[in-house]
Amino acid sequence: MEVTLGDPTYSVSYYATAQDQIDNNPIATPEAYQNVVSPVQEIFVTVFGPDGCPAVTSFLISVEANPTINLPDPLIACDDNNNGFYDNFDLTSKDAELLGGQVDVSIRYYETLADANAGDPADQLLSPYENIVPFVQTIYARLENDVPPGVNACFSVVPLELRVESLPLGVDTATFQDPLVACDFDGDGFEVFDLTQNNLAALGANAPLSDYLVSYHITQGDADLGINAISDPGAYTNTSTPIQEVFVRVENFVTGCGRVTPFDLEVQPPADLSAGPFEMVLCDDQVGGSLPDDGISTFNLTLNDPIITGGDPTFTVVYYASAQDQIDDLPIADPTDYQNVVNPQDIYVTVLTSGGCGAETTLTLRVLPNPSPVTPTPLVVCDGQGDPVIDFDPEDGLSTFILTDKDAEIIGGEPNVSVLYYETLEDAQAGIAGTELASPYANTTAFSQVVYARVTKDVPPATLGCYSIVELELVVSPLPVAQGLPEDLYYCVVDNGGVGVFDLTQNDPLILGDLDPAIYAVLYFRTLTEAQNGVNPIGNPTLFASTTSPQTVYAGLITLDTGCYTPPQQDPVTLEVDLSFELYVKEGAFAGDPDPYMICDNTAPSDGLAAFTLIPNAGSPTDLDDQAQLLVDQILQDQDPSVYVLTFHETLSDAELGVGNLPDVYTNITNPQVIYARVSNLLDPNDEPICYDVAEVLLAVEQLPPMTLADEYRICVDAQGNAIMEEFGAVSPPTLETGLPAEGFTFLWSLNGTILPNEVGPSLVALAPGAYTVLVTELASGCALETAVTVTPASPPLEYNVRLLNGAFAGEHVIEATATGLGTYQFSLDGGNLQDSGVFNNVTPGTHQVTITNVEGCGSITVDIGVVDYPRFVTPNNDGFNDTWNIIGLADYDPAARIYIFDRYGKLLKQLSPTGAGWDGTYKGNPLPSSDYWFRIEYTEEDIPKAFTGHFTLKR
Repeated sequence: MEVTLGDPTYSVSYYATAQDQIDNNPIATPEAYQNVVSPVQEIFVTVFGPDGCPAVTSFLISVEANPTINLPDPLIACDDNNNGFYDNFDLTSKDAELLGGQVDVSIRYYETLADANAGDPADQLLSPYENIVPFVQTIYARLENDVPPGVNACFSVVPLELRVESLPLGVDTATFQDPLVACDFDGDGFEVFDLTQNNLAALGANAPLSDYLVSYHITQGDADLGINAISDPGAYTNTSTPIQEVFVRVENFVTGCGRVTPFDLEVQPPADLSAGPFEMVLCDDQVGGSLPDDGISTFNLTLNDPIITGGDPTFTVVYYASAQDQIDDLPIADPTDYQNVVNPQDIYVTVLTSGGCGAETTLTLRVLPNPSPVTPTPLVVCDGQGDPVIDFDPEDGLSTFILTDKDAEIIGGEPNVSVLYYETLEDAQAGIAGTELASPYANTTAFSQVVYARVTKDVPPATLGCYSIVELELVVSPLPVAQGLPEDLYYCVVDNGGVGVFDLTQNDPLILGDLDPAIYAVLYFRTLTEAQNGVNPIGNPTLFASTTSPQTVYAGLITLDTGCYTPPQQDPVTLEVDLSFELYVKEGAFAGDPDPYMICDNTAPSDGLAAFTLIPNAGSPTDLDDQAQLLVDQILQDQDPSVYVLTFHETLSDAELGVGNLPDVYTNITNPQVIYARVSNLLDPNDEPICYDVAEVLLAVEQLPPMTLADEYRICVDAQGNAIMEEFGAVSPPTLETGLPAEGFTFLWSLNGTILPNEVGPSLVALAPGAYTVLVTELASGCALETAVTVTPASPPLEYNVRLLNGAFAGEHVIEATATGLGTYQFSLDGGNLQDSGVFNNVTPGTHQVTITNVEGCGSITVDIGVVDYPRFVTPNNDGFNDTWNIIGLADYDPAARIYIFDRYGKLLKQLSPTGAGWDGTYKGNPLPSSDYWFRIEYTEEDIPKAFTGHFTLKR
């Protein structure tokens, strides 16, 4: 454009050398020509006009150097919120590093490479710059030569990495000491601090620790820049007092980022414990298993905290059980619940300031003794016997109590103590003046109520007014109530003189009822006045001698443990007294002791029971009337039987009550047996059943020794009734054995009512069936006993029959056997098990034996019977099985029967006898082939001629 001045009609050619211009050898690609001479080369130009006329010229080309590229280090910013963005990048801070000393070079920064290459000043980045890519972003620096206007400036582009690094993590606030305290024991306000105590807390969770450096600084500025660190942080003396602020910097070696945290150094003086040593006093308690008198109490030591610290809440008080524990820093685990081990005891105390500055003192624990009251017995009053204004109802369980009556018992002689009473345990423990009970005190809970006696030391005044509390039970004892009324008592005596000795306590059960006699007692009195006043009771009521008949006695009821007494009550109108009774002396009766009453067993064989005649009766005489009269005489003796009535009773209770009279003839229920004879005096009907006497009567039954006779025996007999021996079972004929010796006894045997004169021994062989009796008499006692036994006959089968129910050739064969005779019979087939039925089903063809047996062992009979049938095949091969053919069982059934064998064409091959060997499958000595063959049988069954035909198979 400059050569042609923009005229498109001109053409231009460029030549590298003058010779090329002469030779017309132009530069082929002038638009992309690379110089061959540096730094200045002349280019030759030929310009052709429209008319083809050339013009020549030349110009110089030169190559200027681009600015030198110095690769910069990343521009790093430290981010305090760890989000990867930073809004204060100072890009120009990198200019000097990029220029590296070059002059006449300008620098601009761009976000992209394209923008940097374009070099438009409008697109350049300005400082401060905020990155748009978190953590790491690359921007570009354009270094451009400064040139005059109109001259293309050479430039270079270099990348610059912006990096956002995270600040180190903050301190561990849980362990970071702020303030860091030093104890000022000399009081000058200055101490040496070991700042490195905060190293680990300052590093916090940063890892790995080897990438971090901890330094301490006096000013914030030094700490921010990481300069002027305290040279010996382990032994730094504060420069201002009592508080000085210093700074800890934690710097990451890798990133160079550091976090600065301020904290205080505080110089603290220890607590002022000049008011000590201290003392804590308690009364002896029973907490934690301690006893009320062991000098051990449970202390809440922390109650002393405000006293020891002077009320400063910043101080911490630590308690130790011993000086060694204080040295070893082994404090009492729970100072709010500490039980002393000796009395007194020194507790060692350390008081710590908020910075841990300790001061030491002692606390003496002292346990004062409590009073030692005695737990009192209940204070008992009887219902209705208190203040009549209050205690007007003798049954409501409410009365009045003089509480002070128990003072002496509770104090138990201990000096310098006083007693006050309270309605509740809480009131007694509080001991507030005005809440104590006045005496007399009216109970509010019926019958039983507990109040509380507070026993307090008072002379000399106890430091804490130590006290003990015991329960006092107030008991309103109800007046005993008689459960019934007494009854008149009678004393029976023969030759009555009007005076008797009475057991008054016979009325105790009536008056006491279900009351426990261990708790309540009945008192007896001679006069009503004494009974009403409860004085002069009869000393020995079990042996009270009356003075008149009748005589009145009065009773009262007392509760033994309380002494509460209920007197007899007199009706003001009728003047009748409820708890009173009369004593009567009556004419008595006498029952003599009789001899034992012994008789022979007269009711059942040798069972020890017999009918005793107790009282003879002319209207119903018995063989024992004489013995009975002797019994009556021995009991009544010379008493008139019309006045003194004799009765017999099974039990002593019945006899004493006069009930359950036995009949005149009585059968004992055990042997021997004691019954009771009662003699009652009926001189005055009103005396019955009062005066009587009872005697024991022994009833005894003379028993013969037991006999061994059975009730029934079996004898085996033949058809003529003669005795035969048994086949099995009991011996036949049987021996009837009494089991008694011949000496000392006589024996009389009978058969069917006929005496057997020759049978006089203790046993008998029964040769005939029938009813036998034996009368045995014991010579010593004369007692006799008759026993009956039965001998029953049994025999073998006397008549019997065995037959085939379905006849010969029936297919399914059934044998039936029957028998009659003396006894029962069972049946067996071929020696098998006996059965009650004589029918045998599914019997195989052939000869069988049926046995008929008497079940009592008196004989049997065996009968042979043939079951007739034919075999369905024959195999004459001489193997020992089915080698011949014959009709099975026919030899026993009809040995005269005839058997014919034919071939299939009706040719007679063989005639057989049922008793023969059978057909061997030959004809005239020659074996016949396998085939079916026919037979005919002519036989007699139950005297009737019969014939049967069939066929069988011959197999070779």
